Amino acid sequence: MPMFLAAPLTAGTIDLPPSQLAVIYPAPNDPVIEHGARLLMEFDLPDSLNSKRIIYAEVWAPFPLENLRDTTLSFDLFSLTASWDENEVNWIFPWQNPGGDIDSLSTFRRYFAVASADSLNLDLTELTREWVGGGRPNNGFLVATNFLNRRGLRFNLNPILPQIRSRLSLRIIFDDGPPSY
Repeated sequence: MPMFLAAPLTAGTIDLPPSQLAVIYPAPNDPVIEHGARLLMEFDLPDSLNSKRIIYAEVWAPFPLENLRDTTLSFDLFSLTASWDENEVNWIFPWQNPGGDIDSLSTFRRYFAVASADSLNLDLTELTREWVGGGRPNNGFLVATNFLNRRGLRFNLNPILPQIRSRLSLRIIFDDGPPSY
């Protein structure tokens, strides 16, 4: 009986910087007090991932969390359905719906318990698989969270945006197995 040995899988990791990053703030006349700042991120994915199996993907985000210890933060991540430009985007433009054109069926809710951390790691495996497989256009995603609008305060993240951009990355772990989409 002939014996066939499977070729070993080749695994790899890639860290990608954001191609676009922006914060949008509610319009001054926005009547919904719960609307807080929203973080928009987009990462350009290399074509070489199209034939790979995505094992895991996460965004590492260096947020200052020292004032939020012993708190559980919730994040809603939405796939953006429209393209945008970080130099022009705001609460209204270029959206058909104020605050961002999102796929409301693609909510990826994440919870993060803050202990002494100074960063967040958000699991984006499912969304990354959809981007790589062509099941969803990669216009990036929007992060809406309770801590960017805590107690009705609207934090201004613009001063720390360059620092966040310089350290932010999407880490994708993949192998040569069958594509996972």
